[in-house]
Amino acid sequence: MKIPPRLLHAIVAGIAFSASVFAAQPLPQGKANFSLTLGNLDTTSYTVVRLANYTFNSANGTVGATFWSWRSDVEDPKQAVNSHTCTFDGYTKTCTQYVPYGWMGKPGGIWFHRDGNYTYNTLTGALYIEWINEWAGVTEDWAVTLPEAGIARLDFVSSNYGITHGRGWGSNASWSTYKTMSQIASSYRVDFSGARVRVYFPSGAITAENWTNETLKLSLYTTPSAPTPVNSMHTKQPTSVCTGGCSNSFTGVIYHIGSANSSRSMYYNHHCACLPNLSTYPCYSGTIHPYAFQQIIDDSGALRGFVGIEVQNQPTNANYQYQLKAYFR
Repeated sequence: MKIPPRLLHAIVAGIAFSASVFAAQPLPQGKANFSLTLGNLDTTSYTVVRLANYTFNSANGTVGATFWSWRSDVEDPKQAVNSHTCTFDGYTKTCTQYVPYGWMGKPGGIWFHRDGNYTYNTLTGALYIEWINEWAGVTEDWAVTLPEAGIARLDFVSSNYGITHGRGWGSNASWSTYKTMSQIASSYRVDFSGARVRVYFPSGAITAENWTNETLKLSLYTTPSAPTPVNSMHTKQPTSVCTGGCSNSFTGVIYHIGSANSSRSMYYNHHCACLPNLSTYPCYSGTIHPYAFQQIIDDSGALRGFVGIEVQNQPTNANYQYQLKAYFR
């Protein structure tokens, strides 16, 4: 007799099996709603980066997920999302901002829904998901911890379908709970520590990296003079990486972060200040670094961080860079 994968996993994980293993399950660290960044970031095939919202139902041991997914073998163009007034180095322009294709309500068909079943071991924090229907037989393993009472953390362990990296956080705040840019500018202009992992194709060879610590320094961001209400913040910071393709003598990197103020979904992008022509400075519409971000909200409704992905893969440029980002404070 063939043992169903979910039962086999329960046995191997040391979970006491009963008929209820196919029904009620504890919520992972007591939390129902998780946002995560995950993907395939190796050098053996095309790169995949995803943002996802997982919703767990403890009553019947099921999980529903919304995924937004991008692939390196599909060169989707960036898309304009909004604009704001930018002033840097004495130049002022109204600059268009961009998101990865299909993000923040933009058409593109890059999102999809999946359903699955899960088991959760309250002793070890081991979370096992077996997807069904279109993804029948696809499985994921995660480790769930509780940094503090109001929020849980997900760390990727393994999968059977090519996913290599992932991180996320979850709480019991509803999906309709989020922070507007005005709220972020007034109450959350602080630094968020975190990490990134990336794959890039700079000169004919794919390079993959491990998780690397970095900080999202929102404490350095300022609010543009327009529009009102606030839809973004920006900053310019020193750098040593902008060394080629320059059109002016300005130094540093210009960063933008913004929102449509209608959900947890946000964008983030940056470009070397030396790239724009002086006639368009500080705006730039070339090969920027566009990111999709999702807010992390704890049980009390506070903003605790962000998960995100980068899709730098313009159809007119053979090079590309994909990243996962995860920040928390």
